[in-house]
Amino acid sequence: MPRSSITYDQGRVTSIIIDGRDINEHVGRPVALSLNNNNQEIAKSVTDTMAIIKDFTDFADIAFSENPTDKRLKEYYESTLNITGMFAWRLGDFSAAETVYQNMLVALRKFESYGHLPLHKGMAFHNIAISQFMQRNFDQSIANFLRAFAEDHREGVTPEQSFALRVLDDRYIKPLVMSMQTSAEQSFQKMMGKALTNEVIGILKMLEPESRFFLLQIWKSLEINQPRDNLYSRCRAFDNAKNLALIAETFLRSCCVSTGDTRISDAYKRKRRPTLRDLLECLFDGGQWFSDLNGMWPSLAQFDKNNIPADVDTKLSDLLKKPLLDSNPHDELIRAILLLGLVRNFTAHEFEPSCDLTGPIHEDVMSRMLAVLLVLFGDLRTASII
Repeated sequence: MPRSSITYDQGRVTSIIIDGRDINEHVGRPVALSLNNNNQEIAKSVTDTMAIIKDFTDFADIAFSENPTDKRLKEYYESTLNITGMFAWRLGDFSAAETVYQNMLVALRKFESYGHLPLHKGMAFHNIAISQFMQRNFDQSIANFLRAFAEDHREGVTPEQSFALRVLDDRYIKPLVMSMQTSAEQSFQKMMGKALTNEVIGILKMLEPESRFFLLQIWKSLEINQPRDNLYSRCRAFDNAKNLALIAETFLRSCCVSTGDTRISDAYKRKRRPTLRDLLECLFDGGQWFSDLNGMWPSLAQFDKNNIPADVDTKLSDLLKKPLLDSNPHDELIRAILLLGLVRNFTAHEFEPSCDLTGPIHEDVMSRMLAVLLVLFGDLRTASII
């Protein structure tokens, strides 16, 4: 004989009776649902509700085992735990919130085994990611955001329509975009002779979700690791510079692969192991600025492995301060691309947190690399390559 009895109102679960006991009453769900804005009451409710999550999950487990195809049960379970997690967010206890949503994820995986049908776990992944993001655990946060997108994709929702991405856009991406735009604005103005408009948003939309969040992670890390007066911050700065150069290379590689211009795609295929310089040649060969850049690449974008960090520091200083070509309108662009090449080549082969790259000039280097990525993106978009 079934142990569970479920009542509905307008298609929603309103109560579940297990062995004659109402889950709502047993786990105190109405307490969490009827809270006012008194923080002490909220804190007490979070503590009380956290203590009985296991009981609530055990009861829900019985209901799922007897009604495995009723997805309304999933909504009922998620909404109850979600309230608890959101109260923990409100109190600033993001670790407690992460625990709530991790419990939700574990339970959902168990529940879906009863019906042999996948349950959408996007909310759990998404809220775990938010909780981790607020604890500055960016690597795991990004991985869980992408898992939330994968859940949406499995049900036919594109990343741009994903609830997770919309929330991330509103709460986190927009402030970071403003920070990125402010940082890159001066260098972009020097290269292009015009102000930044929607270039940052444009490139974020063009990048794959993985690269998009990678870029945001870099800029969030750049924002919080100030000043760089300790080994940890300098190592993070080194890693951020490496990753920004990697994003630029990945973006250019993607343009070579996906373009409909057979001249470019054929040139790319002929490269055995294309480097950043090779990618630039495939995409921009024939342009005046590329010819000038090509001649200076070996002397300024390479480094001496026997003379680190002094060799890199000298070249960084030259690229940031000294004129490269007399009266060349592309001087700033060439300088920034050579800087990108030097950082990419150096960080791909050496780990040296004591070089100038991770010191006071780090922010200037990052700003120029971001600006040149935006410039290249604009040029390629104009050429209908992406």
